[in-house]
Amino acid sequence: MNSIREQILNNRLELPVIRDLQVTEPIQAMFRAMWHNYIAKGATEPTSMTYWAQRIANPKLHNQVLRILSDAGWITVSTRPNNNWSEAYLNESKLLTYCTKAELDRTRMFYKFSKYMLTLHHDDQDYGSAVTSVRGKRMDTGLRRPGFAKAGKVQYSFDTTVMHAYEYEVEQQINKGIRNMIERYPQIRDDHANYEELGKEIVQAYIYAENNLYNGGPRTNDPRGRDNRGDLSKIGNPVGFKVMRSLLTIPVQYRNQATTAGLRNKFLFIAELMGFKSGTEQAKVDFGRKCYYTEALHPMKSDNEVVENIWLERTYTDIDSAFGNLFSLRICKSWAKAGKLSFADPVIVAYKWEVPIEIDMSASVLGFLGLILNHRPFMERCNILHGTLSDAWGHDVVTNRDQFKTAMRPMYGSQLSAQAMWNDMNSGKSPGDSGYIEYTQAEVNAFQHELNEGEFAVAVAFKDFLINNAQMQPEMDLVVN
Repeated sequence: MNSIREQILNNRLELPVIRDLQVTEPIQAMFRAMWHNYIAKGATEPTSMTYWAQRIANPKLHNQVLRILSDAGWITVSTRPNNNWSEAYLNESKLLTYCTKAELDRTRMFYKFSKYMLTLHHDDQDYGSAVTSVRGKRMDTGLRRPGFAKAGKVQYSFDTTVMHAYEYEVEQQINKGIRNMIERYPQIRDDHANYEELGKEIVQAYIYAENNLYNGGPRTNDPRGRDNRGDLSKIGNPVGFKVMRSLLTIPVQYRNQATTAGLRNKFLFIAELMGFKSGTEQAKVDFGRKCYYTEALHPMKSDNEVVENIWLERTYTDIDSAFGNLFSLRICKSWAKAGKLSFADPVIVAYKWEVPIEIDMSASVLGFLGLILNHRPFMERCNILHGTLSDAWGHDVVTNRDQFKTAMRPMYGSQLSAQAMWNDMNSGKSPGDSGYIEYTQAEVNAFQHELNEGEFAVAVAFKDFLINNAQMQPEMDLVVN
């Protein structure tokens, strides 16, 4: 048997051997639960004895075990007056007699590290095509999503060279949400195994990973049939972390041969990253082409610009590799930087694209409403119809795109006015904070006009029609023909 010190450092602490301590499987499980609660949330995390009293089903034995463990200094039992239940805490002071605080923190870190790190799951397991998660319970409701299950098997990797070069920026992006949480709850700083430290550890692990292959893994359906990807709870997953999408590398088995059509799509994507909002499709291609040859980047004044610059640099390098003649390419770039762009692109060699591009539908809900209602203005705003491209979130008065995007809230069901909605979103924030919306009375009036009688009034009216005529019940069956 390993020593207690080895058990602690390996995250495998078992019930200690103590004279007169009667050992049963439920008693061992109870002690392991105390240990896992300590590992997960620290020394102040209690384990409720109500559940374990029922599971052990022997009050005399249960009380005897708690007394022996308490007398030996392993646990502290807390019983509230006038209540018939109690809690037990694993004593960190006892653990510190076997190892140092730094070693304990490292053990806790490793536990969280393994729990929240992306992994590569084997194909020979159930990827959840028929599994639906309903209020936290996994069940078969009849939904089948084989496509989502297959997508969970698709592998991806990261550009670890660029990740290393931008290690500080990547860590900042991953820990941004964590730092915001610590600002609101400063007591988290007392826990040295906090998620901010964990984010740094995981970034370094990705940089030096031997395999560098991951996938979504086993997943579930939500009750409406949508995809709950298996890696959404992992730190650095490319769906939830834009900076990790900018670092994605296509595994060899999925790469496509570089072609002129692919190059055109690359130019379109570059234009998107560089902020092209409206004009013809060819104008967008030309703008992206100019950005590539002039090696244009953002001034990195915001988090978004940092991420987009990483993506731009990697996309530029990908195109460079597709053009075999580097001498000819250098000449083309010098002409472009001198304002001359009328040259032909160099010849594409036998190369397969390594850096993926992102394809997204702007204002997708508006677009689908346009299709459902055959409403041309929505389809034009979302660039579903051929013609001049427009910014789906562009507005003459409300020029802040993120601010104008909040128009979706009333379309989803919010009854708040524009001003009340923005005030609610600003709650707990100060001017200058991330996500704080500064607005003028002119913007309030313009925004409210769009919702009440302007372009978005159609979407709001359709939402109201559904609410008023759906005859909602606690449980409803949906028939799709």
